[in-house]
Amino acid sequence: MPAPPQHRGDVLVVDDTPANLTFVATVLKGHGYRVRAVTSGALALRAAALEAPDLVLLDVMMPEMNGFEVCRRLKESERLRDIPVIFLSALSEPLDKVTAFSIGGVDYLTKPFHIEELEARVATHIALRRVQLQIESRARELQQSCAQELEARVGSQIELRRLELQLETRARESEESAARLELLEQMGHKLAELIAQNPAAWDELRNVVPHPELLRDSHGTWLQVANTACEKLAAGMRFARVDIDPDELTEWCSAHRCPVDPEARARFAAEKLRQRDVSTRAAAGAASAYRRQLPPASDPEGAPRDRED
Repeated sequence: MPAPPQHRGDVLVVDDTPANLTFVATVLKGHGYRVRAVTSGALALRAAALEAPDLVLLDVMMPEMNGFEVCRRLKESERLRDIPVIFLSALSEPLDKVTAFSIGGVDYLTKPFHIEELEARVATHIALRRVQLQIESRARELQQSCAQELEARVGSQIELRRLELQLETRARESEESAARLELLEQMGHKLAELIAQNPAAWDELRNVVPHPELLRDSHGTWLQVANTACEKLAAGMRFARVDIDPDELTEWCSAHRCPVDPEARARFAAEKLRQRDVSTRAAAGAASAYRRQLPPASDPEGAPRDRED
């Protein structure tokens, strides 16, 4: 048993002569097309609106509504205007053909016609219609893709600007952190000088140590003040941010004869961390030294008790 013909498209055939309608429908069905046949222009418009065909074969000379009027109404519909229309007519005058093409027809066959010619033209215009639909689908995909790409680029620009603002904020914080670190280092040096020069330099210590609560106990010795100040100094440096100054980084790279790149930045940051750790250990060591020099504390009854190292 032979296999049924492959479905090649949906064709709407319009002719007011039943014999012509049956003949064309039989030929097209035999070539694998799905055929809907109607006998008037009104029925053709209703059938097309119900389910859009791939192609319309349209007779010109019909009562009530001729083929030209049917074609005009199809072209007025946004959903149906791109359906190819082939006119079938006994009218062979050039004016009739010009009219058919001017209102949107894609082809014109005069009756009587050859079956092979009819099938060839139907196949050609359905294939062209499908290519057109593929192109339109691809165009929509490209348009959507471009819109998504544009949206992604705009989002990237927004994110880049947000990161730039964060970088500017961190740069300001880095400058403030560098200033605080410098102040802590100055405090350490000044405190050491004051302690070495004059153990009772209370007034100068008040100006150097920004912690008035350290000096509230008027019975405390200069060693207690020095010990507490150095502990504060060590803690402050331990948790101080290490930020990179661009000019300082450039000088460092020049001294080390290396380019200013991420690797050099990492090495420079590591060296800054080592320097901070050295300063932190020095302050902690000073605090420990001062603490060992403190006299033993006394309990409430006045009895001395061991200090904690």
